[in-house]
Amino acid sequence: MVAGALALPGRAAAQQPITRQAAAESALTHGAAAALARASATSARAQLRTARAYPNPAFSTSYSKDAPQYHALLDIPVELPWLRGARIGAAGAADVSAQYTFEFARASIRYDVDTAYTKALASAAHARLSRRNAQDADSLLRMATMRRDAGDASELDVQLATVNAGELEDIALADSLDATSDVLQLQRLMGLPADTVTIALADSLALPVVADPPAGRAATTSPAAAGDAPTLQVAAASAALRSANQSLALARGSVWSAPSLQVGFDAHDPTGAETGLLPTVGLSLPL
Repeated sequence: MVAGALALPGRAAAQQPITRQAAAESALTHGAAAALARASATSARAQLRTARAYPNPAFSTSYSKDAPQYHALLDIPVELPWLRGARIGAAGAADVSAQYTFEFARASIRYDVDTAYTKALASAAHARLSRRNAQDADSLLRMATMRRDAGDASELDVQLATVNAGELEDIALADSLDATSDVLQLQRLMGLPADTVTIALADSLALPVVADPPAGRAATTSPAAAGDAPTLQVAAASAALRSANQSLALARGSVWSAPSLQVGFDAHDPTGAETGLLPTVGLSLPL
């Protein structure tokens, strides 16, 4: 049956044995949830780099019929310090929030995979037990039939054994289906196709061995002290709040656009009255 193949990797050559740790690493590398969280964190980091960049200058040239006829102008945006600081602060806080969210997503993925792996192991063990019960019920049915044929049992005993064997067979099939479904769910979390079973569970349901704490240090951390450290979700929310406050400050300070410094030159006087380059300088105030 499928449940037996899930519990015994050697019986299914096409199935790859997967440990609990390997399943978690696969989910963090190939899982859809990890990819989405990674994309969000990368996007926030890119927005921080964009916020730190200085605006590009603009160079323009023109021609006029009046002398001098050639004009060149370089427009250099001048960022106001309080606006630049608010923009970078908002992007930096958003990046911190995204990184905390990413770490929380990784922890959640590990938890989900560990839970799914344990559930799949339990379902496989339950399916094996149900299969053995069904086999025992089938043996009892054959024994009842032989006893009836020998005159040592009635037809009612055979009918009861038949009903019992049928019920246990249905239970075994349902448990086998549940075990297969749990493995497919684990494969989905790992980022693998979930249309057929391609892995075998290599770990067992044995409890992990936890080392005893050193003497005198068992009660050094109180529940109150442990609760002082914020969780990843709280830290991410706090960083998002700081980002929102910085964005609000940026919006309030952006009533007037940043000015720009303009430098350039004029050249080519057909009359010959002016020779060489005539420098120009100015200040642009966007309205």
